Amino acid sequence: MIFNKTNSRYIAGGEIDFNNPDMLKKILLTQGIDKNGFDFFEAVQTATEIFIENNSIIKVDYHSESEKESENIQARLPITDWIDRALFFLTKDQDGNHKICGDCPPGFKLPYHDNLKTPFIFMGSIDTTDQRFDWINLPRLDIAYPIYEFNAGIFLDYSNPQNPEIINPDTFEDYWFFDSLKGLGKVKFKEQKYSVKTQIDLNNFVKNEDNILLCGVPLWYQGPDIPTCPKTGEVMRFVCTINSDSSICIVDENGIENKREYLSFGDYGHLFVFFHPDSKVMHLNIQY
Repeated sequence: MIFNKTNSRYIAGGEIDFNNPDMLKKILLTQGIDKNGFDFFEAVQTATEIFIENNSIIKVDYHSESEKESENIQARLPITDWIDRALFFLTKDQDGNHKICGDCPPGFKLPYHDNLKTPFIFMGSIDTTDQRFDWINLPRLDIAYPIYEFNAGIFLDYSNPQNPEIINPDTFEDYWFFDSLKGLGKVKFKEQKYSVKTQIDLNNFVKNEDNILLCGVPLWYQGPDIPTCPKTGEVMRFVCTINSDSSICIVDENGIENKREYLSFGDYGHLFVFFHPDSKVMHLNIQY
């Protein structure tokens, strides 16, 4: 699409380096949103309206709940068009077809590497027969993560979706972990089912963020960290955020000592899940 007349588009968030074409491209492909998404981000964080003329951004309006700030800039668009993505949500529902935690599906093998000091633990399954997730192009997307550690982000190869393999084991070489914990391989959390909602009560999200998983566009807590697929070099697509949740408890302690009793990513953080449907690569990382 060629922008000759002045036109405006929306971006989720406000931390955007318009002088960095590679980062700007990632932002547009991942955080370009429709008007409903703009209204959501304006209320809960920051949303950005960009004004485009002759394929260049000429003005930026940063919107938050309490104020608007404008800036005149001159930045060439790194791409000519992108999708205005729609937000949607996973909300707790005992009859839902998606789940967080619970039993590991039969046949699914948790990733392993000799560099690991804490094991991967089953985090949940996304039902890809749901049309909102059918782009994943797998029978089902099973997610696992080593929650008792901190790492710089994990890439997993899902060419065999029952046996994902760690692509970057070096991420486990320089990280902290809870070395006092015992019996981690036996950890299992209570199953919580979810269903898709396209609209939610905004006040409910602000007050009960743990209970609602954001999908479609990420809401960053420490600034954008959009992964590039190590196989294709292309920007990966956001699947969902999995929240720490004090109501998702450990089912059986199994003799584990000095642990939290509920699902928590580090200091009550959020797990960001990305996927590339062609390369079958997943990326997992935490922000607080």
